[in-house]
Amino acid sequence: MKKLITSKIGIAVLASFALATVASVTWATIPDATGVIHGCYQANSGNLRVIDSPSQGCRAHETSIDWNTGGVTNTVVRFVDQTTASGVNDSATARCAPGEKATGGGVQLRDGSIAQTFFFEPGGVPNVEAGTPTGWHASWFQNSGDDETVRVYTICAS
Repeated sequence: MKKLITSKIGIAVLASFALATVASVTWATIPDATGVIHGCYQANSGNLRVIDSPSQGCRAHETSIDWNTGGVTNTVVRFVDQTTASGVNDSATARCAPGEKATGGGVQLRDGSIAQTFFFEPGGVPNVEAGTPTGWHASWFQNSGDDETVRVYTICAS
């Protein structure tokens, strides 16, 4: 009979502990109300831990770090098609809309002969104005004997 009572007390204690653990996890606010995840970084070891801010803070030897603070909310691919006559150097720039920044881009031969198309910057290059990438630029020469269509595209984020 004594074992049965001890077992019931043990089960009750474990159940209470489990309930308290679940309750404390439920109260955690990770990420916080604005969607930001807070953490602490220890430079000399590389250790990183996520904290429940503001109830927790970084220790003296740690640096505070946050994620998802106003990151990209929208991405879009913008492009321009350029038709080029044979025997001609040509170029095109795909531009982001105002307020967007270019995060990448490329160039594609849409219609023509790749054997006779020579890209000066294979894959294209960022179009940078005032230090900010605002589009993607490509230049080429084609000598296929016919018109060719080249597409330059850029991936824009805001």
